[in-house]
Amino acid sequence: MKLEAYKTKLIFAAILLFSIFLFSTSAFAAGLVPCGLGPNKIIDSTGKAIPNPAFKACTVCDFFVLIQNIIKFLLDVFISLATLMVIYIAFLFLFSGGSPAKITDAKGKLWLLVIGIFWVLGSWLVLNTILNFIVDQSVFPWPWNQINC
Repeated sequence: MKLEAYKTKLIFAAILLFSIFLFSTSAFAAGLVPCGLGPNKIIDSTGKAIPNPAFKACTVCDFFVLIQNIIKFLLDVFISLATLMVIYIAFLFLFSGGSPAKITDAKGKLWLLVIGIFWVLGSWLVLNTILNFIVDQSVFPWPWNQINC
């Protein structure tokens, strides 16, 4: 493989990692689970152990918050990957030089990207529909994609 191909792949990987970091830092800003952080007891000025007022014990609701944060993280990664793939495919079209084989290859990759986007959005729609019909809203935190404990 030529040196230029390695450089192109290295630059593409660097842009990919940077965009994943840029779009997904919101999931890590407050932590994936907003409970159980820090010690549950602290030492006061007299040397006595007292309960830490900033400590929040984990509940079942925090488990749902964890799942929600993981889904948000994965969606952020998906959005950044889809954006990078659109840019990459645009460069494939741009630098095809009128070659029918390269244009066909770029069109094939574009169709795979469109199918992937519909797959992700369709799975979201199916999950939302199933949860709307099956879940008892008095028990399960509702709405399921905006959980606040």
